[in-house]
Amino acid sequence: GLGDVYKRQASSNVRLLKKHMEPGDLVFHAEVRGSPAVLLKGGASDESEVVQAATFCASYSRAWREGLGSVSVYYVRPEQVSFTPPPGTYLEKGSFVVKPPKNYLIAELKLAIGLTGDGRVVSGHPDYVRSVADAYVVLRPGRKPARELVAELLREVERAWGTRPDEEVASQLVALIPYGIGEVVELKVSRRATGEEQGGSGS
Repeated sequence: GLGDVYKRQASSNVRLLKKHMEPGDLVFHAEVRGSPAVLLKGGASDESEVVQAATFCASYSRAWREGLGSVSVYYVRPEQVSFTPPPGTYLEKGSFVVKPPKNYLIAELKLAIGLTGDGRVVSGHPDYVRSVADAYVVLRPGRKPARELVAELLREVERAWGTRPDEEVASQLVALIPYGIGEVVELKVSRRATGEEQGGSGS
């Protein structure tokens, strides 16, 4: 389920799948050259988990860098994935073959990063991050540098919590932003003691 999702950049897709893929999983891949593979371990318990995994996959694809709002993503079962090309054909290094049928959906590019009350860094689909984080920002493709996006979140955290996370936490958050760029859609910080919230949205 969504508590155990693996992703890799395209160059190591085969390594990811060979190491972690098991019967019952779902394999996601965006219809964009250079897409990462995403494994949803144990499959999906409902449709919302399929949508969240597809959104996660789309957001870490090159579609984010290109500023697209959505992209087609397919998912298949492990038995449909092969690392051996059909006879007489060539398979590029790092590629794999998918046997039909593929299940398609259109995934919106959006991603959330944030912090739990004890300072743990979290990331993923906005619905998931909202459910576990005490401070978070929802992002979409844009041109603002990741450092500035994270600084915006951490300023609100410092204002609400009275303390600013250290540079290591900031660097972890920056590393989670696809291609180091984005745009703020929503920002919210809960006051840990009272439950009050600071909130806003990007322009």
